[in-house]
Amino acid sequence: MSLSSERSKALRQRRQEQGLCVRCGRTNPSAVWCCSFCKARRNSWMSKQREKGFCTLCGTNLAKIGKFCERCKDGRENYDQDIKRSAMEHYGQGKCACCKNDFLPHLTLDHVNNDGKAHRASLRGWERGGICLYKKLKREGYPNNPPLQVLCFNCNMAKKYYGVCPCQVK
Repeated sequence: MSLSSERSKALRQRRQEQGLCVRCGRTNPSAVWCCSFCKARRNSWMSKQREKGFCTLCGTNLAKIGKFCERCKDGRENYDQDIKRSAMEHYGQGKCACCKNDFLPHLTLDHVNNDGKAHRASLRGWERGGICLYKKLKREGYPNNPPLQVLCFNCNMAKKYYGVCPCQVK
């Protein structure tokens, strides 16, 4: 990471801790990292890029209608998969705690004490699940409060609806 990108990251982090917009430094009354002015400006820019037929990330010309070019879309998907994989490795060695399934698209995080609803209520809207939750956990150093475990989707849903997974019943 270059010196300028380290400085930018430190500045964004300071602004976020102070409750300011991380982009422009204005007072940010909302709980999100970007103020409404910057968000509107970014959305307007992205709309103009789409109208012109350009990728909204890198600005290359798109061959077909969409938000991202194939290169940016693939890179984004790979990055998201890496974030999810690291979370699954930390909380459960990359496999389901119940049936030992290790196929990444099937794996989910489960609240061991069944307090997921209360935990999600304490989070911002966009951090309540999926890749945003995995990024937040990574940023915070994978905290163990609340205790989380890795379950495949089937075991997670069985635990939710029946209280126990069929894999555990002998």
